[in-house]
Amino acid sequence: MDGLRRGGDRAKIRKAVVKTALRHHLMSAYTSLVAVQNEVSRPDGMPLATVKAPLNLPHGWNFDKVFGEILKRQAPPAQRAAAPAQSTISTDVMLPSGGTSSQLQILIGLALLAASGWVALRHRRLT
Repeated sequence: MDGLRRGGDRAKIRKAVVKTALRHHLMSAYTSLVAVQNEVSRPDGMPLATVKAPLNLPHGWNFDKVFGEILKRQAPPAQRAAAPAQSTISTDVMLPSGGTSSQLQILIGLALLAASGWVALRHRRLT
C-alpha cells in the first residue's frame, strides 16, 4: 500500500495486496473478512421449527426491573411478554463486561487534576 504513495503501478499493487491478504486471512483496502460456518445445524429433510430462545440477561439482572415498566406502558396486558422462568435463563453465556477500565481512568484523571491544581497553587504562591 505504501507503493501507491510512491507512485507505483495500481494494478500490480492491488494484485499483490489481494494475494497477501487472502494468503494470511487479512483485511485490506481490497479485501474483507466473511465468517462462514461449515457446520450443518439442520439436516436436509428435517422440518423447520420455531422455538422461543431464552433471554440472557447479565447475572443478577431482573427482567421486570429492566423491561417491566416499558412493557406495561407499550403493550396491552394480553400481549405483554412474561418474564422467563429461571430455568430457561442460560448461565453459561459470557456477556461482555465493558471495553475499558473506566473507573481506573476516572481515578487517574482526578489524581492528575488534583496534582495540576496543587502545582498551580504552588506556582501562584512563589510568584
